[in-house]
Amino acid sequence: LRAGSGAGGNAERIDYHLDVGPRLRLIVLDLVRRAGGSGGLVAPGQPAWLARELAGAADRWVLVFSHQPLESSAGGEELLALLDRHPRVVAAVAGHVHRNQIVPRPGAGGGYWLITTASLIDYPQQARALRLVQTAGGGICIETWMLDHIFPGRLGEISRQLSYIDAQGGRPRGFAGGRLDRNVRLYRSPPP
Repeated sequence: LRAGSGAGGNAERIDYHLDVGPRLRLIVLDLVRRAGGSGGLVAPGQPAWLARELAGAADRWVLVFSHQPLESSAGGEELLALLDRHPRVVAAVAGHVHRNQIVPRPGAGGGYWLITTASLIDYPQQARALRLVQTAGGGICIETWMLDHIFPGRLGEISRQLSYIDAQGGRPRGFAGGRLDRNVRLYRSPPP
């Protein structure tokens, strides 16, 4: 996984950034609990590391990715406070909860979006696509839409049937989210 991530090194955590041209920085946070458990956990050095990565973004827009949502991870509020102050954070994107949800998060830096996405294993079996578009006024727009998988043959059919049966049992109620949690455009003003 480390080699595939491009993170390199031998540190315990696989936190890294990727600059996509001169206008965008992607920051990936590893919040896995090494001692066990499924909830996210912020390690002692991660807040300082994230602060350096945000400072290094300069004039780039920033998207932050983690498996577990920051808002439900132990220590996540400290990371969110850093994002709240940064003027170029566009969104914090996560999975783990298997639910499509988009929530605005106000902050001194101008605010950003908390985005979680459903799972391919549970109903509605969707993935999320993201595209960033610069607006005429110097802001940014996230265009996001859901993708349904079409796996041909019996295996895909069984997968869809099982996820639907499970949905009827009530466990994944609301995993699809509301209309505004799926196919939307999210605008972010330019920094002051």
